Amino acid sequence: SERGVVLLTQRPGLPRTATVAGAVTMATRDRSLTAELLDAAGLAALADVPVPALSGGQAAQVALVRALGTRPAVLILDEPLAAVDAASATRWRRVLRAAAQDRTTLLVTHDAVDVATLSEHLVVLHHGAVSAAGPTATLLNLPPDDYVAELAGLARIAGTVSTREVDTVSIQGQDLAVTGIPAASEEEPLLPGDTAVAVFPPEATTLRLPGGEQEPRESARNVWRGVVESVVASVTHSGTIVTVTIGDTRLTVPVTRRSVLDLGLVPGMAVDCVTKALAIRVHPVHRRQKEEDHHDGRSRTAPGPRPLP
Repeated sequence: SERGVVLLTQRPGLPRTATVAGAVTMATRDRSLTAELLDAAGLAALADVPVPALSGGQAAQVALVRALGTRPAVLILDEPLAAVDAASATRWRRVLRAAAQDRTTLLVTHDAVDVATLSEHLVVLHHGAVSAAGPTATLLNLPPDDYVAELAGLARIAGTVSTREVDTVSIQGQDLAVTGIPAASEEEPLLPGDTAVAVFPPEATTLRLPGGEQEPRESARNVWRGVVESVVASVTHSGTIVTVTIGDTRLTVPVTRRSVLDLGLVPGMAVDCVTKALAIRVHPVHRRQKEEDHHDGRSRTAPGPRPLP
């Protein structure tokens, strides 16, 4: 009902005997409002199309218009853009951001773009339990665990501060040492013995062959020897994703197809992962988080990999 709670599942549930405009008007009870909503959503051309003639993506968008047309106080959306093409999804994100101003919207999604662009507060479910909750920007900038780091598109390595220099800090994890730049937001300087987390974008890492010609000229502070676990085509760009294991630590590195051929990258071969300190931000682990981890019996000093389901 109006100003109530509306739940939109991944099944559009449109009346098959109606046109698009008719189906939306059943929710809005106002033909002029229906026309306005369809136009705002870029669907005006579908107004007179029978519902059975819609594609899956079109039906999903019409269902979104119907949900908004009821003007609910609370809108619950389950993977609303999963069936929508990329161009339409971009337009719908603008619509949903505008529509969220006067209502509470709960969005269930596995899409990192939806998380980053549509949400203000984030609750992460992993293995059926809440693994993290807080402001979206905070969790994506400093992921509390490897699962959230993968969602945020960041590499995350936890450890203990080993040395502190004027403009860099080094931490020792379970499998590798990391040197980076202290986070600008740190309230107190990181000191040896403190628990810290290093985060950096995967594209900041390059791969080279051990003992290659690049090695004598390499200025990067971080060179980690690992083994190629997999080489797969990227689902988000035209390149390739190479997964490298360094002990129990797993890094995913985007590389060009040309680099895969030039380096002869195949599973099982040894490679060096090279990352400059300027690309890495080292954050302190706050006392509250450490106490919660201790209470839960967990250690974030050397987290194991947590693949997405």
